[in-house]
Amino acid sequence: MPKRTGPRDTAKDIILGLEPSGQGPREPREGRMSAVPKPPPPRPRPIPVAPVTPLPQRDPLIDQRLAGTERTTKGMMDELARLQAQLRDYQNQHAQAISNE
Repeated sequence: MPKRTGPRDTAKDIILGLEPSGQGPREPREGRMSAVPKPPPPRPRPIPVAPVTPLPQRDPLIDQRLAGTERTTKGMMDELARLQAQLRDYQNQHAQAISNE
């Protein structure tokens, strides 16, 4: 298709059915065409890092209380196991007594 050099149609010309009255194509500018500068790529945001703080010193009183709690818990667990075994024995005796009747 040959390049158009004459006047161009405008919307008004087309609607009213008139001859083209718009401006023709403009002449290219002299010189070198400059490229549109690209924006710099976005930098990744740095990930915040929590500062390293030293661990606090252990309190001997807390250690003593913890050891006492562990001893108490162990004693309670031993007593619970003994009572569960005793309950099983009673249940077995009861089951045998019922089956012997």
